[in-house]
Amino acid sequence: MNRILTYSQVIAASGAAAITLFGLASALLADPTEEAKELVAAYYEAIRSENWDAMYLQFNEDAEITITTNYGHGSPPETVSFAASEWNSLPASEYWTQETAPLEAYTELSRTVEIVATEETEDGVLIRAVQSIRYKTPDYEGMATEADSVLVSERFGRPVILSFTSIHSFQ
Repeated sequence: MNRILTYSQVIAASGAAAITLFGLASALLADPTEEAKELVAAYYEAIRSENWDAMYLQFNEDAEITITTNYGHGSPPETVSFAASEWNSLPASEYWTQETAPLEAYTELSRTVEIVATEETEDGVLIRAVQSIRYKTPDYEGMATEADSVLVSERFGRPVILSFTSIHSFQ
């Protein structure tokens, strides 16, 4: 039995085929480096606007995060490492003495971000960025820098951060 399609069925089938082909072409033409840079830019925007939920969504739940803070003034650096899934259960800073107590009233005056390098690796796209932060406390105004390394890869069809390493240095 031969079936004849109606005009509306032909149009619907053509539209579905066009959408499928467009989706396939988009996936093939996607630039992993540009997608990674867009994700990292979204991460920094979430940080700047203090949108912690949006920031957290940029990470794969198993992402490795390592943050080292150099407070200066003879204080030893503090390093903390954890998986993104542990983000909300981290203990308070272990090193919070009189040398770092002025940071309790820390206020950011400005923050700029510059992506300084991108590199495609077998694990994804590695992005290196530097943040410059002007800040003040009740007794001091200074500059801080953050040197970040962010590894971005695709998981379940979307780019996510797989590892994040940051070195914060206060001056």
